[in-house]
Amino acid sequence: MMRKLSRRLRETDEMLKSLLGGTKITSRELPRQDVQVPAEGPERLVHLPSGMEFHLSNGSETSIGRKDPVTGIYPDIDLTPVDNQRSVSRRHAKIYRRGSKYFFGEEIGTMNSTFLNGRRMDTGIPAEMKPGDELRCGVVILRFEGL
Repeated sequence: MMRKLSRRLRETDEMLKSLLGGTKITSRELPRQDVQVPAEGPERLVHLPSGMEFHLSNGSETSIGRKDPVTGIYPDIDLTPVDNQRSVSRRHAKIYRRGSKYFFGEEIGTMNSTFLNGRRMDTGIPAEMKPGDELRCGVVILRFEGL
């Protein structure tokens, strides 16, 4: 059954690519109006043990999670390289930019906990974060750095 669904998905992808007139689609998702573009600005999450930096997108929301090519989930910040235990959900959390403020919230359906400065987040209720704050998605600990 999964092979059949995968084949249908590939066929649909090819059909959409041809209908879009050669527009290159780099992920298995359809282009959305609100697609987030990676930024090179000062706002980023830093994984201290590895030194990896994950820049927030230019838009008002940045999704955080683990990529899954089978289901077509490609978060703006993919923590797969720093999550050896696979403790991060595919759609784990989001960072919301509202003016000059940033908020961090756990997504509905997250299996492992999300913490801001050691405090467990309630699902769907974002909390304001500031530069230097510690974010934890599953067992992955990140530091928010920005202006």
